[in-house]
Amino acid sequence: MSEKSRTNVKILRFKNGDTIICSLSVDNNFQEYCYLLESPMQINMLPVVSKKGIQSMTIFMQEWLEYSKDKHFKIPKDVVMLIANPEDEMINEYFDALENNELHRIQRDFEDISKNYG
Repeated sequence: MSEKSRTNVKILRFKNGDTIICSLSVDNNFQEYCYLLESPMQINMLPVVSKKGIQSMTIFMQEWLEYSKDKHFKIPKDVVMLIANPEDEMINEYFDALENNELHRIQRDFEDISKNYG
């Protein structure tokens, strides 16, 4: 993965409270109004309680827009509350999540094909 692709990865918090991680750029045709999101993943926090009763939070990522084949989205700038640079570990987890997501998609497609010809 190139350094440029890593530096484009940002965390966005929307005004509705949702948080995503994606490769972010600006639409040159509509740079005053729109952001371009590539491969956005929603970041979710899940409370976890250990056997000793200690509560902590774990993070998991999922497709931002389920059931869509699209990987590029234009969004209006005014729905974004803030943009932040993720920690290196979060960037690594993002790329791992993208890879795992693509592997699951390929597996589902293969299973669908197998059902039709099996």
